Amino acid sequence: MKTLIREMIGLAMSCGDGTQMIAVLPQIEAIKDLDPETNRRIGSFSIPDGLFPSDFQICRVPGDETILQSLEEQLPNDHPIRVFVFAPLIHRRYLSDTLRAQFPSMDLAGIVLSSVAKVVAPGSLIGVLQHANLLFTESSRAIREYLREFAVPRVLVEHDHSTDVFGFEVHSQFRMVMAFLKKGGRADEPVRFFKCPSVDNDTERQEVLDDFRRLIQQEGGKTRHGFVLRGGLPPDAMWLFDFHHPDMAKRKADLAHLGGLKTLGDLVEVKRGIHPQMDRNLLIDPSAPQGVAVIEGRDIKADGAIECEDPRYRALIPETQQVQPGDICVRAIQGNQSRLVCAVVAEEMEAATASHSVIVLRPRTGLTGLDREFLLAYLQSSSCVDFLKARGLGINIVPRKLLELPVPVADDALHLAVESLGHAARQFRAWAEELEAVRGSLFDSKSARNARVNALSAGRLARQRYEAATLVGDFKQRVRTRFPFPVAFRWRAVESQLPTLEGYIQVLECAEVAVTYLAIMALLLSRSVQKPIRRLGEMAKRITSTGHGTNMGDWISILQEAGGADFAEGIPDTAPFVEVSRFQNDPAVTASLKLLAAWRNDQAHGRGPKGGEVTVAFENAKRELATLLQHVEFITDYPLRHIEATRRDTLQRITRYEYRELMGDHALVPLSKGETPDPETEANSLYFCDRAGHLHLLRPFLTGRECPVCHSWGTFFLDSYRQGCATVTLKSMEHGHTWEDSSLVPAFHQTGMIE
Repeated sequence: MKTLIREMIGLAMSCGDGTQMIAVLPQIEAIKDLDPETNRRIGSFSIPDGLFPSDFQICRVPGDETILQSLEEQLPNDHPIRVFVFAPLIHRRYLSDTLRAQFPSMDLAGIVLSSVAKVVAPGSLIGVLQHANLLFTESSRAIREYLREFAVPRVLVEHDHSTDVFGFEVHSQFRMVMAFLKKGGRADEPVRFFKCPSVDNDTERQEVLDDFRRLIQQEGGKTRHGFVLRGGLPPDAMWLFDFHHPDMAKRKADLAHLGGLKTLGDLVEVKRGIHPQMDRNLLIDPSAPQGVAVIEGRDIKADGAIECEDPRYRALIPETQQVQPGDICVRAIQGNQSRLVCAVVAEEMEAATASHSVIVLRPRTGLTGLDREFLLAYLQSSSCVDFLKARGLGINIVPRKLLELPVPVADDALHLAVESLGHAARQFRAWAEELEAVRGSLFDSKSARNARVNALSAGRLARQRYEAATLVGDFKQRVRTRFPFPVAFRWRAVESQLPTLEGYIQVLECAEVAVTYLAIMALLLSRSVQKPIRRLGEMAKRITSTGHGTNMGDWISILQEAGGADFAEGIPDTAPFVEVSRFQNDPAVTASLKLLAAWRNDQAHGRGPKGGEVTVAFENAKRELATLLQHVEFITDYPLRHIEATRRDTLQRITRYEYRELMGDHALVPLSKGETPDPETEANSLYFCDRAGHLHLLRPFLTGRECPVCHSWGTFFLDSYRQGCATVTLKSMEHGHTWEDSSLVPAFHQTGMIE
């Protein structure tokens, strides 16, 4: 590693003006082998030999405050130089009052770097090796703002490995950084970021070095370990690799796909806790019965629980300063955690307040319970931790920076999904508790006979629940019970078939019905986002002029156009039926569609399998059909409803309707009731219901009625059009029976399916 660091310093420093190269190092002989207190005061380190290129002039300076005077005396200021500074780590609390007053909020390392930037001549390149917290993070804002008066960063390197190679004796979680700044440089020039990994051999060392060399030479783009930020850094920006990485910007934009994006400060406000030292006048004996418990960071557990039954402190504090149900308590010091350690104050929790080691986030007025659940799930996610680390919030959480955290805001559909997950989790827990209670009461009951009857009854119900849950996990069962009636009905027929020619035809017909259903959904998407599908016009022209009927190829063409980049561009994730424009992105489903269409075409033209080929063809077709249906399971989120009666309430602006939900392989289902604000809801028409509960009229693409041939309920789509008679022929998705209708001709004209 030492060789790699030396070569990286040489490469970065070669970009500066001037020929003189100087390494400023504290006098190690004067500071080692001291007592522990002095080591804590000056910072314990020992610079290893050979860390700098051989052409560097080593400049030894004192390891205390007098380093500042030495720098002014030894560094030339009449011509540009290239200087690398290794400043001692002395905390500001150990500095003189005069120096603290002159440089507020700065440690000695920051003061040294600022002094070097002030002393050297314009055009000089200044390199520095320091701990990340002293230069790159939020706590070093004052240093960065002071430096900008003299120099701007050109190369920033984060060392993602142990500090041992630098001779620093610090915590294993600490990381070092190198910054290379140009005095008098333009603020809009590119900045190169690099994250140096640990290397174990010469091959890895050379790969990292070559990658760093490429980064130094290029004016934009990314390398394996780095990237170039064009346009320079904003004045108040942190110098963190992850914060500015292009991938982080993409991840932030991707969060918005969940429904929207806000900052955490838009959703919550921070409530201050009490400090055991500063607010000690509020503390009382922890065993006293009065007062409230003080929640400390250690009381917030990684599993989301708050345990403060035996607090270290109790306080006499007004109710306004106590935590409230729904507050989110976050550990201020996280440690090495892969998840943000936080918990919600429950309704049943005893009165308590928070200490300074807890950040209390209080939801703002208007934030619903679902919003809070969604927010908590995000805060406890790995993505949240990644965004926090990108802002320099690792071990310590700064409330002001925490409030800047980007937070996804769920839309109605996602709210419904989260709510469903919550209901399911609570129901599963309730069932488990119920079973545990029955099992526990088996031997506690006063009547063994009654206990036996209760146990057998509960066991029977538990088995039934288990079997039902197992069936839901079976995809074939989900198709039969959860898919829309036309597809589920056809699938039931497929499952009952033997590998014969009749079975093979049933598979292909099921595939055609599924494709037709998806294409009709694509037409509704087109109507919803007001983007026309050109293929529909071509199909209408052929149907009208030739009298030929629709076919599987027509519907696949509509799906292909809906899945194309031109059509899909700009369609929001929240648009109803948006999945129909994206499911073909998977090559597996595209291949299945192509095969099923080819087999359907061959069968229609007498080129289908014969004799011994049928069995294999049946199995292959059934497998590809299953692949298709697995990729379009999103259609179960848009129930097919037949509205049978409506009643408008003009005063309340609500339309109440009765409907049958045609999901599953049987059309005989109970009558249900619903409400919609749409005043034009039709009776005796089919609708899709989207995730937000809005209805989408399917007429004339799909109509429901009793089949005149078999007298079973059926869903009918356009098969052909006879222009001379002004009638359309509709075809049943379930049985393939047809009937003619002239009343729908105007509607088909209006929707562009016929000319």
